[in-house]
Amino acid sequence: MNYNFQKVVTIMNPSSDDDSIEDGQYVVEDIIDHRVVNGKLQFLLKWKGYDDSENSWENKRDLHCDDILT
Repeated sequence: MNYNFQKVVTIMNPSSDDDSIEDGQYVVEDIIDHRVVNGKLQFLLKWKGYDDSENSWENKRDLHCDDILT
């Protein structure tokens, strides 16, 4: 499942400790995959401006961009 779009999302609990990003806002370049872990839906996200090694699994409940996740 690949989508091509650019969307700013706010992550409530960022998995990265990168202090260079203010207010926990990131631009999603692509949704690469999805999975369910312990009953929670997660998305593998490609972040704009970051290498593929920075892709991360994020819980849907932590992402505030329902318009692109439904």
